[in-house]
Amino acid sequence: MAPELEKHPRYANRRANLQLLLQAIAIRQRHSKRGAQARLAEILGTNQPHLSSILNGKRELGDDLAARAAQAFRRPRDWMDDAHSASIAAELAPHVPVLPPRAHRSTAPRSTVGEPAEAARVAMLEQRLEALEALVRSIARKP
Repeated sequence: MAPELEKHPRYANRRANLQLLLQAIAIRQRHSKRGAQARLAEILGTNQPHLSSILNGKRELGDDLAARAAQAFRRPRDWMDDAHSASIAAELAPHVPVLPPRAHRSTAPRSTVGEPAEAARVAMLEQRLEALEALVRSIARKP
């Protein structure tokens, strides 16, 4: 662990709280530890190796990512900075964000001869955006 990270207890709290979020995902969606890390990374808009380096103390969990984590699990903005008991994972489980199903490699748009790979990526991102917009509309309609 980098020495400068040890100086700030909030980074230790944030790392411990990431573990609680992983436990909540495992409870809610029955993911393995690695699967829960990948899902949490997806929820937070980062990648699994970056999240793993945070969990292993090689990187710090910055303010932006900590705020996104708190918001995703319907917690106050500074929730990640405080210490919480392990029993809160079960309370967090119902708040695990539901994301649209991930596109499998076999169903993801592929580039064809004459079509740049970027066009296929744009098409896939447009499909995901439509799914997210539909999800937001359905949430907005709930009382």
